[in-house]
Amino acid sequence: LRCRPHFKPFSCGFILAIANLNGSDISNGALNPARAFGTLILVGDAKNLLFYMTVPMVGALLGGLLQQILL
Repeated sequence: LRCRPHFKPFSCGFILAIANLNGSDISNGALNPARAFGTLILVGDAKNLLFYMTVPMVGALLGGLLQQILL
């Protein structure tokens, strides 16, 4: 995917805004794991704490493996 250099910050911000608007209403999700941890700990709702701790690490591992395979 190629785009003009001056358009990249706008497109990244737009994608993050759409992801925040969609995720926060449906699952009370946060794109920042620290924000999710703080809210879960202060509220005392540890039901989703394991999910927010493991999924970012699994995603990072899968992304690294995919990069090594494709590049």
